[in-house]
Amino acid sequence: MAKYISQYFLLGLLCIALVLASAGPTPSLSNDPHIDQTDRPCIAAYHCSENGNCDKLCREIGYKGGDCNPGYCCCDV
Repeated sequence: MAKYISQYFLLGLLCIALVLASAGPTPSLSNDPHIDQTDRPCIAAYHCSENGNCDKLCREIGYKGGDCNPGYCCCDV
């Protein structure tokens, strides 16, 4: 009987390990408004426009640059 209990215990551990291994983050399906679909950090900006103010804002806070998505400046890391 102990043999079967240990086999089921090991099978249970294997199942848990498989579930944990497959439960990684799903790319490009984030509902976080501070991350865009390419996983770039985004900053809420009410005056976001296509005239380059997002690029300037991102450069001022230490990123390589950025562009405007509707309502958010998304910065290049």
